[in-house]
Amino acid sequence: MIGVILSLAFLCVEGERTATKLTTIRAVRELTLTEAGAGHRVQLCGVVTFTPNPPDAFYLHDASGGIRVVWKDSNRVLRPGMTVRVRGVTTAGAFQPEVVALPKGVELDKQMLIAQPLPFNLTREEAYYLDSQYVEAEAVVQRVWVHEPWLKFDLARGHGQIVAYVPKPLGVAVKRAMALPGAVVRVRGVWQRTNDPRDPSRLLVNSVEAFEVVREPDPTEDRPLVNAAELNRFCSDPIRCRLPVRVRGVVTMNQIHSMLYVQDATGVAHLYFAEPLRQIATGQMITVLGFPRAAGTSDPPRVENCILLDCQPNHPSGELPLPEPIPATANDAATGKLDGRVVRLTGVVHSSVRRDKWQTYTLLVDDLTCTVILLGDAEEVKVGSTVEVVGAVTRQPFPNFPRYPFAVFTRPNDLQVLSGPPQPAAIPTWWTEQRVAYLTAGLLGLLLLAGASATVLRIQARRAAALAERRSAENLILESQLQQAARLGEVGQVASGVAHDFNNLLTIINGCSQMMSEVMTDDPRRAASLAHEITRTVQHASSLIRLLMNVSRQKHIEPHPVNLNSVVSDTAALLARVMSEKVSVRVVTDPNLPPILADTALLLQILLNLAVNARDAMPHGGTFTLTTCSPEPGVVRLIAADTGVGMSDEVKARIFERGFTTKGEAKGTGLGLATVKDVVTRLGGQIRFRSEVGRGTEFEIDLPAAPVSRALPLAG
Repeated sequence: MIGVILSLAFLCVEGERTATKLTTIRAVRELTLTEAGAGHRVQLCGVVTFTPNPPDAFYLHDASGGIRVVWKDSNRVLRPGMTVRVRGVTTAGAFQPEVVALPKGVELDKQMLIAQPLPFNLTREEAYYLDSQYVEAEAVVQRVWVHEPWLKFDLARGHGQIVAYVPKPLGVAVKRAMALPGAVVRVRGVWQRTNDPRDPSRLLVNSVEAFEVVREPDPTEDRPLVNAAELNRFCSDPIRCRLPVRVRGVVTMNQIHSMLYVQDATGVAHLYFAEPLRQIATGQMITVLGFPRAAGTSDPPRVENCILLDCQPNHPSGELPLPEPIPATANDAATGKLDGRVVRLTGVVHSSVRRDKWQTYTLLVDDLTCTVILLGDAEEVKVGSTVEVVGAVTRQPFPNFPRYPFAVFTRPNDLQVLSGPPQPAAIPTWWTEQRVAYLTAGLLGLLLLAGASATVLRIQARRAAALAERRSAENLILESQLQQAARLGEVGQVASGVAHDFNNLLTIINGCSQMMSEVMTDDPRRAASLAHEITRTVQHASSLIRLLMNVSRQKHIEPHPVNLNSVVSDTAALLARVMSEKVSVRVVTDPNLPPILADTALLLQILLNLAVNARDAMPHGGTFTLTTCSPEPGVVRLIAADTGVGMSDEVKARIFERGFTTKGEAKGTGLGLATVKDVVTRLGGQIRFRSEVGRGTEFEIDLPAAPVSRALPLAG
């Protein structure tokens, strides 16, 4: 009868899923992650837009949008442009729903569909919503380089900048790609969004042929020479403002060999190089080719992916003169108006620290603290000295340096000491005979007071220790009573299920007895069959009563070889009674599982506590799965997983804490999972768990297998 009920429940669930089958990608993308995790059935038809290598997934696009499809069939290869039909179920992806294809759920379709891309301007606002979408963008290629197994393209347009990833092609295609920097291209691909700085968001493109050249790159000598003021001028064309330009100026700061400040007659520009340039010295005149940022994004303007075109030779003295310094205040430097400019500041040395090859000073200028970085060896300036500094200002942070409003890079000859630290004034003597007498009398009084206080504190400490010992004994008694109450609650939940099943078994026995009395003389074979049915039903009733007795056992527990598969299978029906009607119980067992050295009552206590917690985590229904396996010799693993609401980081940090509960004072004692951990430890095992909000919880319990000499007989 239980099997009939479970079959009807399965048919109802399958019918409900069939009724809610999704046929468009938009319908799938509009699901919440929680809804997608419930596994809605889908049947989609669209065009393959990108296939990674190895092909463990692919991206699909129809008239309503794009989505990622997880597909583990490595024997088949899908190529971009193919029209396919996909049957599968939804799942929760990193940012939005995804589809898991069935083993044979991907089939080629005879239709010739064409994917229509969505426009993409490379801005962060658009990128947030375009995950897995097939997009088209027109942009300037700034840089092309190989990073196995990808060929990468830096693309820029207006305020946006992204990296396109292409599976590394053959050498001819790589050579063609290396000639694209400076060109304007139109490219189509799939946008993949991430939040990991080590693996940033990117545009997945099938091949180099997907880059359609709209405008060929100009020769280097034909590209305009612009000054710093022109770089920061507003440009209304998002493509023209990112085309490469030539910039010339005097190096005022070589910050970390890949970021330089250069100054010309109109202002300062911040240059970023793809490769470090260690040979560039402060004061040299350089000419570079690079790609400017859109107007207004920084002060001073930035030029990225620079290439050095020309460099003035080093001066015979070893240092080239800097541009004429301008008068400055600490407030102007802190607000960014002077970044990269050569300034003159006066302040007082607050501290001095040697860092690698640099001597650094903390300087107090106009009530603001800044860092002075001396590029070279010089005699150390004493703390408290007043100095005049000529150097370049920056607000960029440096590793292992204190963070101050700004820093000044200077050279040894550009740091002048105006005056040394002030001399300390003479300190008059304070000690007199009268003051010494007063201090001696006060010290004796303090000693007497300390002795009396110590005696009082000793008495109070003894009283507090006695009180704490008495309260500890009371707490142990209360905790024992609370555990007994929790066990009685478990017995009550199991007893309700056993009573229902036991009543059904009595009905079967009564019916078989009546039929047996009617056919006893006319049909002996029928009577024998009914007698066998009565015997089997009585055995089933006896097993139910034995399970209930095992749950209620408290004393004289002796570990012995136990078949975990039998315990899990026999208890599944009782767990179905403990669960709500919306929760289904699923059991997956390993037929080659070795026995474990445990006690049936303790195992039932583990299963019941895990089941009750899973039921409370699935108020709207779900699936509770029990799995057994042997991951390695000598270890037997029990996995209990639910599809519930999951746990936050705060709850996971206290999950095994005794007395902690999220169910309220009237609904939980906080001893369930703490008891599970105690029992697992008592059996010599280990327990782990994984949980995410909205994606359920999974417990793994590893128990030692029983020694071979004690493996028989087994207890179920």
